[in-house]
Parts: sequence; C-alpha cells; structure tokens
Amino acid sequence: MKIYTITKPLILVAAIFSCIFMITSCGDDEVVGCTDPTAENYNELANTSGDCTYARDKFLGSFTGSITCPGQLAILSNDSLEFSLVEGLDANVTSEVILNITIDDFPLALGGSVTGNDFSIMQFLPGVIIPNIPIIGSVTADVTAVGMGMMINSDTELSATLELTAVTQTAIGTLKDNCVIRGIKQ
Repeated sequence: MKIYTITKPLILVAAIFSCIFMITSCGDDEVVGCTDPTAENYNELANTSGDCTYARDKFLGSFTGSITCPGQLAILSNDSLEFSLVEGLDANVTSEVILNITIDDFPLALGGSVTGNDFSIMQFLPGVIIPNIPIIGSVTADVTAVGMGMMINSDTELSATLELTAVTQTAIGTLKDNCVIRGIKQ
C-alpha cells in the first residue's frame, strides 16, 4: 500500500512537469513569416519578421512600351517609350506608387496607389511644358492626370489608360485626351 501512495504523487508530479515543458517549449518555437497585416503574404502565426510582399511589388520596375493619345494630345504619342513605376515618397505607405514617364525629353512624375491587381493615378501638375504643338510650339499648362492600369500576362506587361487634361492660358484653351500606355517589364 505504501508503494501505491508514493507512486501516485510521483506520477502526478511527472505529468505536471511534462505539461509545463510542452507548453513552454511550444511558446518558444520561432515562426518566420511576414508580420505586416497589410501585406499579401501576411502570416498571423508569424512571430519573427520575414519578407513581406505587397500588392504594389508586382508593378515596380522599368518598362519599355508606348503611349498612344488619339485626340487633341496626339503629339504626345510615342512608339518607343521608357517609363518606370517606383515606390511612393513615404516608404511606410505600401500602396503608393509613382509613374515616372518622359515624353519628348520632359519628365513627369504621376502619383498613384495600388489595390490588389489594379493601380490608379490621380495627379495635378501645375506649369507643365507641353512641347511641339503644331504652329504654336511649346505651351505651359496645368495638367490633371487620372487613370487606371493593371498588370497582365503573368505580371510582365502593364496596360493603362490615362485621361490627360491640359489647361493652357493661350488661345488653344483646354486640351483633353484619353491616352493608352502599354509596357513590357524589363
């Protein structure tokens, strides 16, 4: 009978230590993964930061392509256009992008944002020089750019539409066009 009373407390103590060991060892396991809930690859179980992937990442890079403006801004059309999409000015805002595009040696930086597979541009640029307008030459205008774009073909090509409105202080007044930008990621 004495063996029974000694064995029972020992088994109970061993079981308690075993449970405590299992609970504390599980809490110490390192789970590497993205800990940012705004990332596409967020892992709610992660307790050690890993690489995060954001919706904008598929858009970032350099592109070779074209811009086609079929209306009043047809002079901007170009079959060999180099442009890029880069992170926005605030690195902590992971949805912001900037479309850097150069038309006739004049660089434009158009701010926008990314949601899922789409990006949007909405930018007002005062005092933009629009070069090579027939008969008039170059004019200065306040430009508003509004557009939408997406990556296609396994995120290797960009397709976007951009509504450009240029308000000049000349006799030509306001120029407006719906331009199409296409590019292949380099």
